[in-house]
Amino acid sequence: SSSCNSWNMFWRGFASTSTVDLLLDSENCTLEELLKDQDLIQECKQRNQKLLNFLSNPTELEALVGYVVDPAPEDADELRRIVFPCKASEILSLNSALQVLLLNDESLTSKLMNMIAQGDDKFNEFTASNYSKILCSILNFRPDKAIIAVHSAGIAQHIFEYLHLSSILDLLLAIIHESDAMLSRGNLEDDIPNLITEANMVQRLISRLSPEYPVEVHENSSLALVTLVCAEACSGDIFLPENVDFLLSKTLGENESLADCDEKRASVLKCGLQVVLEFVRQGHKLNEGQDDEPFNFEFDDVFCRTPSSIPKKQVRGDTGGVQKSQAFNVALKQIMLRIRDVILILKNPPRLQKIVNSVTTIDPPLGSVRFKIVELIHLLVLLDNIDVYSALAEHEAIPICLQLFFQYEWHNMLHNLVQKILEFVVHSEECLILQRTIFEEADFLNRVVKAYALNESYSKQPKTSRKGYMGHLRVICNMIMQASSSNRMIESHVSEPFWKKFLEENPEILVDFKDSKQGLAPNSIEREVDGQELEDGDFESGVASAASLTEAFDNEDSVVIEDQIEEQRSDMHAESYCP
Repeated sequence: SSSCNSWNMFWRGFASTSTVDLLLDSENCTLEELLKDQDLIQECKQRNQKLLNFLSNPTELEALVGYVVDPAPEDADELRRIVFPCKASEILSLNSALQVLLLNDESLTSKLMNMIAQGDDKFNEFTASNYSKILCSILNFRPDKAIIAVHSAGIAQHIFEYLHLSSILDLLLAIIHESDAMLSRGNLEDDIPNLITEANMVQRLISRLSPEYPVEVHENSSLALVTLVCAEACSGDIFLPENVDFLLSKTLGENESLADCDEKRASVLKCGLQVVLEFVRQGHKLNEGQDDEPFNFEFDDVFCRTPSSIPKKQVRGDTGGVQKSQAFNVALKQIMLRIRDVILILKNPPRLQKIVNSVTTIDPPLGSVRFKIVELIHLLVLLDNIDVYSALAEHEAIPICLQLFFQYEWHNMLHNLVQKILEFVVHSEECLILQRTIFEEADFLNRVVKAYALNESYSKQPKTSRKGYMGHLRVICNMIMQASSSNRMIESHVSEPFWKKFLEENPEILVDFKDSKQGLAPNSIEREVDGQELEDGDFESGVASAASLTEAFDNEDSVVIEDQIEEQRSDMHAESYCP
């Protein structure tokens, strides 16, 4: 710090005297005059020692806390209502020396910490942002003392009343992060409480996934739960069987139809699915970290018991009787027990308002809920577990995904996800049951032939281009041809007369196959149109690009960029090419 101060003093010699220094040198310098100065925050950042000595006085420190905590009088001007509280919170969050003095003064610490218990009339979005800024900084600087102070003031209990505020979410995430860091380092002593466990944080967050709370609460609760799932040491509570079951019940309901649900119920579904997705992602990360012993889900071993019969101590993190892998094991099996309800949502999703633009009408849109479910299916497929595959095959998960693939012809994110699913399935030796659903139940090869025929007639119309999924279909066909050389079941399907005729009519697929055998990447295959070479990503005309953009953002936001569509229309030539 001495070198830093010397550096600041060196550069200060080339600058004019600060107005803050002039105020401090005056006999009647007051805190209010300093707070009015525009250079105050910059001088604090530069560690102006004269200024810090002034602010370290107990009277001035108490006044700074008072500006943040005490509500301004009704007749106060803008400086007292807005400027002073903002600057006071910035100063208290910038300097560690002031934070030490604050934490050593029990009365000031108690006054600051208890601010959240003042009530809605005094604790609003503005005061919450100042309050959260200071506490997050103190938690980062002295997590041990800060956590004790937070626990003494019961802040963790009050946080859930203001979970609709983004600043309070920041504070909650800071508490989770610091608690997890201290647990990971093994320095959570007996006198330092585990706020996540003592505040019953997991169940309180899950209970907020309810239609009785606003959408903002759903989103913030989901983000906090995802953070807990990703935590290294303090994630044990969230993997308790009763908590996983509680989450699934809140998300999916109990035998209820979600097709006609309102906005809040749809928000609960979307946010709950995000947490479920993170459960499965963490299972993959655990699997990747076990190179010597592959991750084994042991469906018949652990889950022959009911979730409530599994001892809590087995899933309390790495310090419990059973390692963390079994906690993931239990959670994933509970998810698989509800997979039927999840896949049913693909067939009967929450109703969304149709999207109408100058290119097309999307009714109904795919929506973020169904997209998250397809993403979940992709993650489950990657688990490489026969019991998971049997459940997905029983409920026709892959055929439904393929149906959506063709239905939403401009939704490139969906196409990429389905392509990844098919890529893993056709090349995996364990996915025979899912391969059958693709080639038999979904009759995928016939769908490909029909899609090519439909695209040919569509692309001949004026001012049109090929369908948005055609590039993905070409890559998928190449993958199937590759897999057929080592898979008898797939080989029998590609040997059908209709498919051989299709390959004769579309020789570029066989060219792709031969190139891939020679080590060339099929994704970078080039083709010629009117004497020019085009990459697969260059085929779309202006209208096609606009439609693709519309479907890519076809969730509740209904993003439609009409001006850009019209501008692209005007730039197009009278005749369009046919890829």
